[in-house]
Formats: sequence, structure tokens, C-alpha cells
Amino acid sequence: MQDKKQESSFFNNAASADSWDWMDKYCQEMVFKLFLGLVKPKQNECILDMGCGCGSELHLKLVNRGLTVNGIDISKESIKIARGKYPDSVFFKGDIENTQFKDDSFDIIIFSTVLHHFPDINNVLKESYRILRKGGRIYAYDPNYYNPFMWVYRGEQSPLRSKKNYSVNERLLKKHELQKGLVEARYSNIKVFGKSGFTYSERYFKRLLPFPLYKVVYFYNVIERLLVLTRKEEDIGSFLISYAEK
Repeated sequence: MQDKKQESSFFNNAASADSWDWMDKYCQEMVFKLFLGLVKPKQNECILDMGCGCGSELHLKLVNRGLTVNGIDISKESIKIARGKYPDSVFFKGDIENTQFKDDSFDIIIFSTVLHHFPDINNVLKESYRILRKGGRIYAYDPNYYNPFMWVYRGEQSPLRSKKNYSVNERLLKKHELQKGLVEARYSNIKVFGKSGFTYSERYFKRLLPFPLYKVVYFYNVIERLLVLTRKEEDIGSFLISYAEK
């Protein structure tokens, strides 16, 4: 089970207007284009950002496109900030494994680096299926267990894992686990694949590493972009993209 108290406490303490906007502009645009290409959102469709945090750059891009985007998160401080950033969106404080929303409430659900915060993803995927309307879609991206850089810095067994920068609930996900969870939640037309090009902002690396070590972000970003050109991207891309339909 996810440690709800710890998860809420961690993000209440970490919450700030830019606390988890870790992507640089290149990455933000890539994630947005992936979303548009897979999900193909239509005007008047209602989107729920599950585990929305303080409101991501993807949220902003979707709002600017004229889409209705709501959010739910376990952290009251994150929700408070999100409401200030996006006054025209509706945000709820709640547990995304048990949202209290009615069946068939939303057309699209987004998980922005959220699923890997659960020791068992089955409950949250089943809840997302319940509250999606027929024909609804989900879009998710999470760190890949089989990416060497992710494993070294974020892997549970890695000696370099930074405890202060990550919730105790976080772990790396495997492609087959996501596929299995989506099947068990009764989703169809499932796509799960590795993707590189998830490049970071220098601002984010400054929170992780002291000077001058945070400059390694530029070296990392070059490798991330080069991995896009390799045949191994689908297996070892830094993030796993998940898409499925109800």
C-alpha cells in the first residue's frame, strides 16, 4: 500500500509554484506533442490530471489550447498553489486510488510522473477506468526501470539514490508491469513504450546537486536527445509512455 501520510507530507513540504516543473522547454513541447498525437483531444472534452501537484507545464499548454483541465492531488499545499496558478480550472484534494467521483465523469485522464508513486498500480488504474467515460483515454509517463541513468540515480537499490529529493513511495516502473496493470483494469488499445528526450532544466538540477555538479544537466540532456536516434529507445528510453482506451 502507498504510505499516504508520507506522500502528503513530502509534497506539502516540497510544494512551491515551480517545485516540480523539472522539464526544459524542449521536453515540455515533446510531452505535449506526444499527448496530442496519442490522445487526440477534442474541444469540450473534460480532462482530469490525477496527481496534478502544483499544476504542470502540460496543464498550462492544454488550458491554452482551450481544453477544460481539472486536477486532483493528495497534497493540500500543492492544490492551494495550483488553484492560484490556474483560477479557471477546478482542483480537488483527494486520494487518486479512491477519488469519490461518479462513474463516467471524464473523457481523458493524465498521469504526469504519478503511477510510479504506488507500490501497486492496479488500484489507481482501476479507479481511472471507473471514472472515465466510454471512449475515454489515459496518457501517462513514468521513469523506466531499464534506463541506466534512471536506475543509477533513482533506483531503489542504487547507492546514489537521493532520499531527500524523492518520496519513499517512488520506484521505477517496468513496461510489462504497466501493460499487465492496464489489461487487468480492462483497458483496450494499450500502448506502452520507452521514450527519450526527457531533458531537464538547470533550475531543477540545482536543487539536486551542488555547484558545479549541477552543470552535468547539459551532458545528460545531450545523451537524452541522442538516445532518440537509437533502436533501443523503446526498451531503455528514460520514461515509459502509456496510452490506453476505455
